[in-house]
Amino acid sequence: MPAALRAARLVQRLNTHDLGDLPITIDTPQRDPATGIIGFHAVCKMSDSIRTELGVLLKRGERPFFLGGDCTLLIGACAALKGQFGRVGLAFVDGHLDYYTH
Repeated sequence: MPAALRAARLVQRLNTHDLGDLPITIDTPQRDPATGIIGFHAVCKMSDSIRTELGVLLKRGERPFFLGGDCTLLIGACAALKGQFGRVGLAFVDGHLDYYTH
């Protein structure tokens, strides 16, 4: 999706700049036996990277448009917002149920 939005010139239409992709992935399909989370260690590392990178932008007073393909990205994004602003809220709308049910 990021490539399609770039091709549609979303960055230019929002009058902002594209900082590219963060080098992060969830690289394992296995669930962590203790938490049941898929790619637990990768999610933790990814969340910290996102928190750090977005935190830098927020401290500079920027208003980043952050786009990702997995709802676990919200962990790091919300942590960055909380670090900059204190208490924050989230309204999340998803098109389907993809939560873990065990």
